[in-house]
Amino acid sequence: MTILKINKSGKSVQIITDEGKVYQTSVVFLQGLLMGKSKCGFITTSRLPFNVAPDRFKPSILWDPQGIFKGDAAKTLDGPLTTTNDALSVGVRKANEQKKVFEDKKVW
Repeated sequence: MTILKINKSGKSVQIITDEGKVYQTSVVFLQGLLMGKSKCGFITTSRLPFNVAPDRFKPSILWDPQGIFKGDAAKTLDGPLTTTNDALSVGVRKANEQKKVFEDKKVW
C-alpha cells in the first residue's frame, strides 16, 4: 500500500510505494497543497537513494467501482501511456465526463 510517513524530525513526509520506492517532500509544502495555497496545484517529491522491502506494508487496493481492470491495472491498459492518453490528459477526462452524462439511472 502506498504509505505517507512523517520522518523522525517531523519536517518531511516520506511516500513509500507498493514497489518499495521512497519519495520525500516537505510537510510545509504538503500543508500548502492541502490548504489550496499551491500556485500550480501539485508538489514535486525527491526520490531517496534507498528502497524498503515491498512486503513491509500490504499492497494497495485498486479502486475500480466499474470492475474494468483485472490484476495490475497498469498492465491492462491498451498501449504505452503517453501525456495524450494517460488519466490526466484532457481527452481522457472529457471522455470520462461524457460517460457520466449518459449514465442510466433508476428513477422509480
